[in-house]
Amino acid sequence: MANSPAEGFATSGCAPTPPPAPSTGTLKGKIFALNTANPTDMSQVLANATVKVGGKTLTTDGAGLYSVVLAPATYTVTATASGYQSST
Repeated sequence: MANSPAEGFATSGCAPTPPPAPSTGTLKGKIFALNTANPTDMSQVLANATVKVGGKTLTTDGAGLYSVVLAPATYTVTATASGYQSST
């Protein structure tokens, strides 16, 4: 068996056990006002915007950033700010 090409490979049952999937992850984002003249411009951040995701309600910081720890899944994120249309 020493000359067997399968010796020590996954096909012989010697594969290591993969690590478990993480139980949580961190979702991070930035809320900004849309500049229709330049849609890639993210410079006008929206501080104190409300972000709803996964049953949690967050408020953006002074740089328009938010961060939340969630279980692995697919989520819908909705952002609202005074004077702006909400976005999902």
